[in-house]
Amino acid sequence: MDERISRKPSIYLIDSCNFLRSFWGERFADEDEAAVAFVNWLEDGSLCPELAESEFRAVFDGSFRGPRPTVRGNVLIRFSEGSSADELLLEQSLYLTQAGKRPVIVTGDGGLIQQARADGLKSISCAKFQGIIDRALAGNKPGW
Repeated sequence: MDERISRKPSIYLIDSCNFLRSFWGERFADEDEAAVAFVNWLEDGSLCPELAESEFRAVFDGSFRGPRPTVRGNVLIRFSEGSSADELLLEQSLYLTQAGKRPVIVTGDGGLIQQARADGLKSISCAKFQGIIDRALAGNKPGW
C-alpha cells in the first residue's frame, strides 16, 4: 500500500485531540505543551516542498485555548466551539468537496471514519498521516 500523500494540493482536516491522545499524549505531561509541539511539527511539515501546496487545518474540540496562532506554513488552527470536532470535520469536508477542493479527514476515530466513508468523503488514519509528515521532514530541512 502506497502511503504517500497525493501530489495534488489537498486540505487536511485533522482531528487534533484524537491525534494527540493517540500518538503524542505520552510524550508530554501537559496537554497544551503537546498541542504547541504538534502545531510546530505541522508547520515544519507544511514547509516541505512536497506538502507546500496543501493546507493543514488542525481542529480541536471545545473553545479557544492554546496553542498560539500559527506564523509559518499553511497551518490553520480551528476550535469546534459549540459543536463537536467530528461534526466540524465532516461539515468542512463536505463543503470543501462541493466547492471542488480535495479535503482529507485525518483521524483515528472509527465512528468518524465510518461516517466519512458513508458520506463519500476521504479519510486517512493518524498513523498514516504522521508517517507521511515524518518522512517529508526526514528528507527536507524546511527554511524559515
